[in-house]
Amino acid sequence: EASPAGRLGHLRVVETPAPRETHRNFHATFCATWRRYVYVFPMRQSMREERTPEYTINVALLNEMLGKLVERSRASADAVGISASVSASKKKGVDCYAFARDTVPGKDSFVKFLEARAFLGRVSTPSDDARRDSTKKEHEDVVVIELVADRFLRKLVRVLVATAAREAATGAAPDVLLKLADARERAATASAAPPSGLFFAGVGYG
Repeated sequence: EASPAGRLGHLRVVETPAPRETHRNFHATFCATWRRYVYVFPMRQSMREERTPEYTINVALLNEMLGKLVERSRASADAVGISASVSASKKKGVDCYAFARDTVPGKDSFVKFLEARAFLGRVSTPSDDARRDSTKKEHEDVVVIELVADRFLRKLVRVLVATAAREAATGAAPDVLLKLADARERAATASAAPPSGLFFAGVGYG
């Protein structure tokens, strides 16, 4: 496009909704019904976690692992309307205590995932890097993880991404994230991935 805003590496406004008045009790954080986060990292990435080998990530396996979080969340939502005998924990989604950090004691740790997927992407190498190193590629292959949920706990996205990348690199079973969640043992999950790859991508109300 003619405008620099339409080129790769620039943000461009694609829609500007009309402003509307909100209720005086509205709170941008507490009234949100879903939030979207995106995490981007190179295909060959250790996530700075000592137990993660620098293998090329199996993105298909990674995507399947994340999809299990959505499956359980949907099953939990269905259980609410099916049977009152289903335990309360099964109705709330995925217990993400193991993937959170520095949470307040006693805080509810259940999260309902609406979307959780991984796919391949490609980003341009910064021109300055290319000038300094002529062997650098013009583009770099990256893994993109997209998470949409009703809520997120402290450092949840970064720990979940690092843990999923570690398990996918070692060829773990697709349900490994659910097993780690059920174990509720933070020592078994990875250290938080670097904050530089995390992007807040959206929020919804109502």
